[in-house]
Amino acid sequence: MDRVGAAMAHGASALDALDAIDVGAALDAAAAARLVERLRAVHLAMRADAPRALRRSAGLLGRLFGRDVKLQAEASALAARLGVLLRDADRAAHGLTAHLDGQRACLDRLEAALAALRAAAADAGPALGAADDAARLALDRRRQHLRDVEAAHALSARQLALLHAQGLSLLDRYRNIREVLVPVWRQRALGSGAIDGVAQTETAAAIEAEIAAELAGMAATLDPRPSDRAADQETAA
Repeated sequence: MDRVGAAMAHGASALDALDAIDVGAALDAAAAARLVERLRAVHLAMRADAPRALRRSAGLLGRLFGRDVKLQAEASALAARLGVLLRDADRAAHGLTAHLDGQRACLDRLEAALAALRAAAADAGPALGAADDAARLALDRRRQHLRDVEAAHALSARQLALLHAQGLSLLDRYRNIREVLVPVWRQRALGSGAIDGVAQTETAAAIEAEIAAELAGMAATLDPRPSDRAADQETAA
């Protein structure tokens, strides 16, 4: 290979390593969205015995168009399947956990490839003589190309790191709902006044409201845009 060709091939192995990484699959948020949807079904099922709250969540226009009646019917149907819904949420959480493991592995590979690109861009490359103007120009362009590619993919790496952190936060919220709030709600819904010997002062409705707040936080994590008025009403109900 002549000197111009060698300059144009500078950093090729780092680019090949980067091309082999499927960042798109790691950025897919479907697993996180699936968990939130499963928990929303659980939440609606828990509200089957609170028709007033369901009516409030439908809003005035929703009640005029019968949305509150549809919500009540859906909640009642889901309540009969609460155990199944919880198992569905558990499976969705396992799926998200596996996806986060894949994200972490992808991020590690991506960061290693980006480090190799930065090193190649900083490398002076092959030694060139005073007469190698064409090779020197090719090398300068190649190093700039490596810097441009690294900058573009560094953005993907930051986005992937953010999504991974958000996914871990979703799992924390899921565990709080599944392992803490749902068992307490079940005890209160059955009229038990104590859990593990400690008197509970929260009502079942207050506990359900905590679950609603956790779900609102999960939804905001998936879509950080400001919620609309209807969503705010449902969260507050």
